[in-house]
Amino acid sequence: MVTTNQILTYGLVGVAGALMIKKASRRGSYLDVNFIERTALTHNVDHYKFAFKSNNTPKTIPILSKVHLKTPDNQKGEYTPIFNDDEGYIHFMIKNYHRTASGALAQLQPGAEGIRITKPHKHFKEEVPLDKFKQVYLIGAGVGLAPLWGYMNACLEKPESPTKIKLIYANHSKDDIIFKKELDDLKTKYSDRLEVVHVLKTQVDGKESDFTKYVGSRLNNEMLKNELSTGAGDDDVKVFVCGPKKFVSMVCGSPWWYGGALKELGFKKGQLYMFH
Repeated sequence: MVTTNQILTYGLVGVAGALMIKKASRRGSYLDVNFIERTALTHNVDHYKFAFKSNNTPKTIPILSKVHLKTPDNQKGEYTPIFNDDEGYIHFMIKNYHRTASGALAQLQPGAEGIRITKPHKHFKEEVPLDKFKQVYLIGAGVGLAPLWGYMNACLEKPESPTKIKLIYANHSKDDIIFKKELDDLKTKYSDRLEVVHVLKTQVDGKESDFTKYVGSRLNNEMLKNELSTGAGDDDVKVFVCGPKKFVSMVCGSPWWYGGALKELGFKKGQLYMFH
């Protein structure tokens, strides 16, 4: 006969075993990478390049994916790869907040080991096509450019894609714009498909034509009303949003509720891809 104490003991052993398996599974899901180089993009944002050490590594990085990263001192962060065509390597743009993972990464020297990342996994359950939508609005602030950058480049580089893209990119100043030269080059190369609208909180020299439309203010509802004048309610028009929590909340609400400027403009929740 099995006693009550034995049942409790067997149950606790079973739970403990399951937790150990789950923990081991999590450990096994991480891959070792070496830190190759860090290149400044702005005064507080850097481009990091890592090399995979294991043979069990992805040959390409899926677009709109994310990874969890652990530093040698076990600080943790979640980041979006910015390039997907550099086999054996993975790239990020990371803002240094002088704490947690970003602060620890800023102290590392090239060649450093002990960094671990998960295999890239998708931001969204469904596939996000590159050649289906007639219009895509990308709305980002600061390092929120990361997932937008990956999608924008992949979409533009697909020759048969009819998708037109408008990037609305908010920053504190012109010196905070990430990949400014690359954005200018893309505008020239894909002038029929790409439009870039900068929003800067600080004023700039009046001669700088790229920055004369929206300066001296944060992105607001009126600006979005002007720039997203068409597409509300159209399933062939999508909006991608990424940035700080307050920024995302103003634009479209949060992961738990849909609202903000997009809802006021008549955009449906199904038109939205929100990164958080």
